[in-house]
Parts: sequence; C-alpha cells; structure tokens
Amino acid sequence: MKYWAHSDAKGLSPAAPGSNWQPLSCHLTNGRRVQWSYNSPVLANNTALLFSPAAAIPAVNITVATAPAGLQIVVDSVSYTAPMTFAWAQGSAHSLAVMSPQGAGGTQYTFASWSNGGSQSQSIAVPAAAATYTASFHTQYQLTTSVSPSGAGTITAGGYFNAGSSVQITASASSGYKFTGFSGALTGATNPQSLTIDGPKSVVANFAQLPPSLAATLSAVSGTTAARVWTVTLTNSGLGPARAASITAVGLTQTHGATCKPTVTLATTLPAIVGDLAASGGSGSAQIALNSSGCNPSAWFTVTVSFQANSGGYTGSTTWYDVKIHPPGSDNN
Repeated sequence: MKYWAHSDAKGLSPAAPGSNWQPLSCHLTNGRRVQWSYNSPVLANNTALLFSPAAAIPAVNITVATAPAGLQIVVDSVSYTAPMTFAWAQGSAHSLAVMSPQGAGGTQYTFASWSNGGSQSQSIAVPAAAATYTASFHTQYQLTTSVSPSGAGTITAGGYFNAGSSVQITASASSGYKFTGFSGALTGATNPQSLTIDGPKSVVANFAQLPPSLAATLSAVSGTTAARVWTVTLTNSGLGPARAASITAVGLTQTHGATCKPTVTLATTLPAIVGDLAASGGSGSAQIALNSSGCNPSAWFTVTVSFQANSGGYTGSTTWYDVKIHPPGSDNN
C-alpha cells in the first residue's frame, strides 16, 4: 500500500499520485528502504510524500572458525570461542581478529593465516552467499630444561617449539663438574641428543662434582717449645674444588730420640678452617699450635694430618715421616 500527503489535506490518503512524481530513495540502518518523491510544479504550495515499505535486505550467514577449533576470536571488538556463525546484511562491513599466541598448560597456538589471505586483524565486506573465514594456527609445545645440581653446568635453553620439530639438546659442565646424563624426556649420557617435540617436554641435565685431591705440607715453624706453631698448607691438585676445607686431626707418633715427657699435645682446637681451594692448584693454610716442652732436640716423629672438604664429601690425609719438633735453628727453650 502506498500513501501520499498534500499540504492542504488532513492526514494521509491512499489515492494514487500524479504522473509527475519523481522517486528518490535512501537506506536506513534497520535494513529497510524508504522511497519518497515530490511534485516539483507544486512544491512551492504543497508537498507530497510517497512511502513504500521495501523488502528487507537478506541476511547472509558468515562463520568465523579456527584451526584447530575452540580458539578465541574477536569479531567487531567482541571476543568469542570459535566457531561462531553470524547473520549479517550483504555488503555490511565487519572486523575479524585473533590473539596470538594463545593457549595454556605447555601448549600454545600462534597465528599462521586467514583462509581469505587477510592479515591477523582485518575488515571484511559480507558477500552475497554464505561463507566461512578460518584462522589457522601453528601448534607449539613448551620445552622446559634445567640442570642438577644448580650451577653445575648449562643446558640448551627451553621455550616453545612447533609441534613435530626436532631440537638438539646439549649439556656443558661447569668447572669442577662432569656431565653424568640426561633425565626426563631424554635418558643416557650421549651428549648432545635430539628431541622430537610432540607434546610438552622436560629435560634435566645431571652433573656430578669432580673430586678434589688435597695434600698437606709443613710450610713454616715458629714459636717456643711450649707453644710451637706449625703453619700447615693444603694444596688441591684435583679437578674439583675443595669447598670449606679444614684440618680435622693431627696425629704424632715419636719414632726416635729420648721419649718426650710429657708427650706432645695440641693447643689448637680442631677442626682448623683453611677455606675454599680452587681446582688444579688452589691452596690455603691454617696454624696448628703444639706444646712440645717435654721433648728434646733428638725427638723425631711421624705426623699424620687429616682433612676434609665439601661438607665431608671429601676426606683425606697426608703422613710426614722423620719430623723434628725442634728443627735446627729453632728456639728449643
């Protein structure tokens, strides 16, 4: 039904307009079209409007999907879980976007491409026929790497890698340690090894501390017979460090000369701390006080110095033979 209006008329009339009507049209946001026209010869005195309900613009089903399915999409600035289907007017404009990366639990997805070749964030015009826009993603899995004990060496850095890819894992020992093998997703002492990334993976590089090798020497003697002071030096010739090395015992057995009366006694409380000794040549000293007032210069001894390091993980001793408590030139008073 069409209607027209005249400036002298009351309300609207269904009467047909004259032959001089010139139609115009415009589109409204609700998808309806309103046609209107005017009679130019009488526009100064009266105005007529012709209204005609137009057919609705047909809706087109547009599906927005992801591969793999179930990932997050952003359509017209609103987030959804794919796939989602929208009914849009043909020719209308809409924005499509995806976040990248996305995922959790050691698995993530990084944007690869849209099925229409568009950029990660794009704008589309709705086509005449139903269509699907699919965002494809690369699947990536997390590789976690670590060393045991901490600081004993290094291992290839972890991160996210494409599913199905191969990663070479290499372990390197720090000074004073040796590599003993992998655990977790890799096993054995072969180094390096290749790991196929077919899911979240964890690899540990295991190391063992190389042992030190300590020896004690008597590097200086001072003091009186009642308070003889030996400077005992520990030297580390091993490949591993000696941490918190200390002298734990000094044993003296007289072998020659008049018997000491009383016997030699220690005036130093043991253990005597020497300190950290680096591998391959590190050294340090501690002083050991003795009371040898009961001995004369002819007294000779066998001396055993015991020591430890690395919280007791390493122990050892050195034995000196034919040691004089009162060496030539010392103060024997």
